[in-house]
Amino acid sequence: QTYPAVQTLADRLGTRSIEFLGRRPLSELPGLMAEADVCLGIFGTTPKAARVIPNKVFDALAVERPVITADTPAIREALVPGRHLWTCPAGDPDALADAISRLKADPNTRRKLAAEGRTRFEEAFSIEAISRDLSAVVREVLPARGGR
Repeated sequence: QTYPAVQTLADRLGTRSIEFLGRRPLSELPGLMAEADVCLGIFGTTPKAARVIPNKVFDALAVERPVITADTPAIREALVPGRHLWTCPAGDPDALADAISRLKADPNTRRKLAAEGRTRFEEAFSIEAISRDLSAVVREVLPARGGR
């Protein structure tokens, strides 16, 4: 929803290192993410931003890309900052810029985050992992209902 304002700001600042792709079909997003050096998550300061992990974070982990996102309770509940992804304070553009610069300068850390993030995704958030966990819950509930 802020695309026009961000595009205007980038034009005004003469930014040459950002390519605006505009809206893309959902089917193109995995390929675009897989080509990225780093994927960005959520950085808002609302209560909702603190309690959710957006799909784009899981998508980036799934395609084995390093992720930078806000350090929130939701992130820390599911992932380990510095191991599965990189975090910075929510709503802090200077910290985000620093995180991007640090990862740009450190390809080994990018590779490690991407690999560990992908492993964590497979263990806990893939279709297989979710199916396994859901099956265990269903098996636990069914006997309580007479096995049907």
